[in-house]
Amino acid sequence: MHAYPISVQHITFAAGPFETHVIAESPKAILGFCLPGDLDQLINSTTCLPTAMDFYTKEIGRYPYSEYKVVFLPETRAQCTTGVTMSILSTDLLYPANVIDQGVPTRQTLALALIQQWIGIAIIQRTLSDTWLVHGLALYISSLFLRQLLGNNEYRFRLKRDIERCARLDQGDHWPLCVPGILEPPDTSFINLKAPLVLHILDRFIAKSGTSLGLSRVIPRIFLEVAENDDVPPVISTQKFFKTCRQVSGIDLKAFQDQWVYGSGCPQFRVVTNFIRKKFIVEFTVLQDVKASEKRAVPMFEGSLTVRIHEADGAPFEHVVDIKAVKKKAYNLPFNTKYKRTRRSGIGARYKKLLEEQADDDEEDSQPVLTQAFSYPAWDDEEEKARWRVAEWSDDQVEQMLSESGGYEWIRIDPDCEWIATFDFTEKPWNWISQLQSDRDVAAQLEVSPGFAYSSRCAADCRPSSILPLIRTRS
Repeated sequence: MHAYPISVQHITFAAGPFETHVIAESPKAILGFCLPGDLDQLINSTTCLPTAMDFYTKEIGRYPYSEYKVVFLPETRAQCTTGVTMSILSTDLLYPANVIDQGVPTRQTLALALIQQWIGIAIIQRTLSDTWLVHGLALYISSLFLRQLLGNNEYRFRLKRDIERCARLDQGDHWPLCVPGILEPPDTSFINLKAPLVLHILDRFIAKSGTSLGLSRVIPRIFLEVAENDDVPPVISTQKFFKTCRQVSGIDLKAFQDQWVYGSGCPQFRVVTNFIRKKFIVEFTVLQDVKASEKRAVPMFEGSLTVRIHEADGAPFEHVVDIKAVKKKAYNLPFNTKYKRTRRSGIGARYKKLLEEQADDDEEDSQPVLTQAFSYPAWDDEEEKARWRVAEWSDDQVEQMLSESGGYEWIRIDPDCEWIATFDFTEKPWNWISQLQSDRDVAAQLEVSPGFAYSSRCAADCRPSSILPLIRTRS
């Protein structure tokens, strides 16, 4: 007996000489099936399912069926095929207790397969144009569980990488997420990338703009309303979803829908900053470029952009700039730290102090600051330094750094990942290094890292590529 009507395409069965394992008995029974010889790996690989079931039932509501089964088979057509009360998975996902690398992708697949029992099996899309919502909700909710399971750093790392990848791919070459009246199935591979990101920025938009806690209040209400209507099977639509979001938050979301759901493309921003010492402000200039396309591309994006300026000693001060549908706009952001304090604790002051400590050879116990973090005596030899490609600041860079009086330490643009966009931001190498050494956010590390070709870049004339890897090693 099932609480929800079942769509015929979701009926699934498996037959074979299976070994059985009871993964959990409450709140709902979870059973595991595999062929002889794989039972030990099944037991080790499915330990996250009871935790996932408990998380989902608390966040979105009760499980719609009486039990849940996972069946592991070799040589399956897909890595995971989900049906009503059952998921058929490949044995490639199984791993023994002495293997750890396979743990994350296996848990990610199992978490997604389980949430699809709620959204995708019990509740389906009303039309083909609503496919993005079913896929997006399943992936978004499963990512919240993975954040609890794997930690916030892993969650933000994956989020940042997906945003950068989506912003590079979606430059007007793909159709919008929702195209009303579409008669052909959409590109699910692209939808699976962009849809959960759109729901993430929608959650942040609702949480910051209204009195609601974001989608954490919207999603349970969506599932409750869908379950109580007379549709057989229960269906969900884009219009109904945003109507519920508007009722819960009290915010008009039409502009958001037009940009991110009914429009295609992602904005490309080029940012230029300049600290004006006389006025004690940071001039923040934004240039927006969006490629034109026939596939309903948004010509110019609008919205609120958070800029976090780390002033003296890295103290953060947040500013919100209102991005308008213009190609170029400059904003004057006030500087909060007193000038004397920036002179005492700025980048130039700290580097000057470091040089004084390195020049002081009289005290035996004193050591340079950098060698306290990392010391390798072989680097004292010039040939060994060349072999390891050890680089130091040039004389011109040292002089320029020492002349830095006042100013900010580093700047973070969109630190909470509220835009699916690329930010081409040029900074001095010592500002990037301050961010690398002092900002503990994993997204900030990705912005600095020269290993990613699509990350923020330093000025070409500063030639920081040889310095940054060294700083990363020492840190």
